[in-house]
Amino acid sequence: MSASEIRPPEKRVRWHYRQVVNWFGPSLMRALGGWQVSGREKVPTEGAALLCPNHVSYLDPPLVGVAVQFRRCCYMARANLFRIPVLGWFIRKSYSYPVDRDEGGRQALRIAATLLAAGELVVIFPEGTRSPDGDLMEGEPGAVFIASRAKVPIVPVAIWGTNIILPRHGGGLHRCPVYMKFGEPMHLPEPAEGQRLSKEQIQELTRELMSRIAALQAELKQEIPQKVQDRAARLKARCDARHPQDQGTTPPPTTTE
Repeated sequence: MSASEIRPPEKRVRWHYRQVVNWFGPSLMRALGGWQVSGREKVPTEGAALLCPNHVSYLDPPLVGVAVQFRRCCYMARANLFRIPVLGWFIRKSYSYPVDRDEGGRQALRIAATLLAAGELVVIFPEGTRSPDGDLMEGEPGAVFIASRAKVPIVPVAIWGTNIILPRHGGGLHRCPVYMKFGEPMHLPEPAEGQRLSKEQIQELTRELMSRIAALQAELKQEIPQKVQDRAARLKARCDARHPQDQGTTPPPTTTE
């Protein structure tokens, strides 16, 4: 996808997206155990920004959009997902943009830059792929690099419970509450005129971003009832026992899954 082929969405939010965000998504989460969102007010009400959550499940991308609710979110996803009948049509109409594995970061940069220039909220998972065990992984520099080029804030986000509802290795849906917490926007330092952040600065800011996400995760765990955490741990242990080969194996990084 060339820069000329990347078209920001029209201003009017699509009907089906509103239905998913306002009705279907919340209804589904209530049926699957309920959910709790905090810090939604930290998301800018206007203007471009990056939303950067931890990534543990295929449910994460749509649920971030459902959690924000008052603004649409744009995403990037693997190009092969767009070739799946029905799903491909749906995610394309839900403000997702395909990224080819061959082009990887360069294409993601072009897409994100175009969307941010149009004032959109863009969701990027800084880990680059789903965590195999639910623990926060090391961050990739892409999110900070994109934010520094576009001069937009980064909103860290912590998600808990989606990997219990829909485990990495499948096995159907399980009931479990989901908790999501948005943190204070992270404003990157502006380099001197005509200069850009160095590689070392981007790496350091990426570590800060991941530290902020980790802090939000710790805050969430303090808010989640212990009996909910214990039940989730039992469900996860049963799923892991059925698929021991998946534990500790991290696939090659992708933009988002």
